[in-house]
Amino acid sequence: LGFPLPWRASSRIYAAGLALIAAPGRSGEALRGLWLQRRHGFPLQVGVGITLAERLADLASALLVLSWGLGERVWAAVLVGLAVLAAGAWLFTHPRMIRRLEHGLERLPLHPRWHGLIRLLREGLLAMGRVRQLMKPRPLLIGTLLACLCWLIEAGMLQPLSLNQSAVIRTATGLGGVISLLPAGLGTSEATAIGLAMAFGASRPSALAATLMLRFSTLAVPCLIGVITLLRQKDLSRGGRRPNA
Repeated sequence: LGFPLPWRASSRIYAAGLALIAAPGRSGEALRGLWLQRRHGFPLQVGVGITLAERLADLASALLVLSWGLGERVWAAVLVGLAVLAAGAWLFTHPRMIRRLEHGLERLPLHPRWHGLIRLLREGLLAMGRVRQLMKPRPLLIGTLLACLCWLIEAGMLQPLSLNQSAVIRTATGLGGVISLLPAGLGTSEATAIGLAMAFGASRPSALAATLMLRFSTLAVPCLIGVITLLRQKDLSRGGRRPNA
């Protein structure tokens, strides 16, 4: 993207963003873009674009894991979903489409109450342009494979179910929580995990215990790490400014 950042500085901001992992749809992690702007002077759309690209890679990897775990029953539907996702990502990050959307914003009636919303939409369009730079084959493949690996490692916690069944449960749990738009997907994620585990033959106590352990390791622990990291960086936690590193 043309904005080099040392890995230590990058990891500090990334770890602090884990404090916002419980935001609906993990949308709070986009705040990293604001932190990059305040601390290092990066354009806001760079950080937001990175977050959007990360979420797209997560979604693509989740669909791939589901197609592998469920096999012939849904692989065709999942492949269609991946194709639609790829086509939509290409369309809405295409420079010509972004220019048309910008022209549409400029033609909107100007009203004092809409200035903030129009500015936010314009920043979002610029961020989508950054996403296209990260959707090239090599970074997209690397991001998707890393996300798939994370899904599969986390899925191994639900043994003695088979690995593909565990992968389906873990992936569906994450997707259900995101789609619900509830903070951390509370309620929907747990119900999805327990219901699927029991459908695959696990007993109710085992399904409940595995779900609690899964939520603790994928929600409570990362959130705690994020909060501690955020509190140790006063310029981020208090919204202050700090000279560029």
